[in-house]
Amino acid sequence: MADKQTIIDQSLSRSKIDYRFRILYAVGMVAVVTTHCSSGGLYLLQDWFDSWYLGIFVFAAGYFYRFEEERHPLHYIGKKVKHLLIPLYLWNFAYALIVTIMGKLDFPMGVGITWRKLFLFPLTNGHQFGYNLAAWFVAPLFMVEAVMAIVRFVLPAAAERRWVVVKETVLFLFFTAAGAAGVKLTQSGLNEGWFLVLDRLLYFLPFFQAGVLYRRVLEYHDRLRNTEYFILVFLIDLVLCVANKGLPTYVYSWCTFTGSPIMPFLSGFVGIAFWLRATRVMEPVMGKSRIVNLIAGSTFSIMENQFMGFMAVKALFYAAYRFLHIFPTFDTYAFRTQYNYFFLPYNVQQTRLLYVIAGIFLPVLIWQLLLRVKRLLPFSSR
Repeated sequence: MADKQTIIDQSLSRSKIDYRFRILYAVGMVAVVTTHCSSGGLYLLQDWFDSWYLGIFVFAAGYFYRFEEERHPLHYIGKKVKHLLIPLYLWNFAYALIVTIMGKLDFPMGVGITWRKLFLFPLTNGHQFGYNLAAWFVAPLFMVEAVMAIVRFVLPAAAERRWVVVKETVLFLFFTAAGAAGVKLTQSGLNEGWFLVLDRLLYFLPFFQAGVLYRRVLEYHDRLRNTEYFILVFLIDLVLCVANKGLPTYVYSWCTFTGSPIMPFLSGFVGIAFWLRATRVMEPVMGKSRIVNLIAGSTFSIMENQFMGFMAVKALFYAAYRFLHIFPTFDTYAFRTQYNYFFLPYNVQQTRLLYVIAGIFLPVLIWQLLLRVKRLLPFSSR
C-alpha cells in the first residue's frame, strides 16, 4: 500500500505543465466574464452547471498544493501575500486614481477615496471602486490558502496510503460541514462586514480540500470511460436540479444562498467533475493553444480589469451615438452611472459577445504590457 502512495507522491512533485488546468482556467475566466454581462451571448452549459466557475480556481489551488510546504506554512503564506495580496492592493490604489480621474470627467461611479476603501474593503467587501469589483474573489482565495496551510501544518502527516485516504476524506467531510454551517449563517442574515469575510472563507474551504482529495486520492481511480462518465454526471446534476426545484444559482460575492445548505457544494462539485473530464478530452486539441494559455496566464488581470473592457465597448457605442448619430436608444446617463449597463444595438442579444471579447482581451493586453515593462526594469528576474 505504501508503494502506491509513493508513486502518487512522486507524480505530485512533477513540474510539467498540466494543460487540462490551463483550459480549465480559461473556461472558468470566460464563465466569470459572461456571467457579469448576462451570458454574453454564450452558454457554457450554464443551464446545467452554474455553481462551479469560482470554486474551480480554489479547487485548482488545492490540487496544486505542494505537500512539502506543509512543513513551512509561513513561507507558503508569504508567497501568497506576494502573488495575491500585494497585487490586489496595488490594483486597488490604481483604481482609486482611475475613479478620481473618471469623476472629473463626469463619471461618478466609485468616486470617493477613504482609508477603508484603500485598505479595509479589499478584504471585507471588494466592490469599493466598482470597476475592479470582480477582484473581490482574491482576498477569500488568499484566506483559504493561508488557513489550509496552517491547518495542514498542525495536523500530523500521513505517509501510508490508507492513512492518506482517511485523513483527506475526513478533512473533506469536515470542511464541507463547515461550509454548510457558513451557508446557514448567511441564510440567517449574517452576511455583512466581517461575517461576510467568514462566510466567503467557509464557502470556499471545501473546494480547496476537494482539490487536495482529488489529486491525492481520487484521481488515481478516475478511469471511467468518457461516455459513462458524462452520462453519470448529467444524471447526478439532473437529480440535484429536481431536488432543488430548479438549477441551483447563487450570488457568491455576497454569499446569497437559498435552499439546502449542502446544495451549493454538491452543485459545485458536479460542475467541476464535468469540466475536469471535458478539459481532459479537449487537452490534445486545445491544451497548447496560444489564446487559451494567454487567458489562463492572465486570470488576475481579467478579474481586476474586465469591467474596464466592458466600458471600452460602451465608449465605442457612445462615440457612434454622439458623433455618427446612430444608436438613438443609447442611454448616456446609465453609461456614466451604472456598471451593469450594457447597450445592445437594436436589442440584439448576440452583441453581448463584444463585451465578453473586450472583458477578456483588454485585461490580457494590460497584463502582457505589464510583463514587458517588468522585464525592462533593472531588478527584474528573467
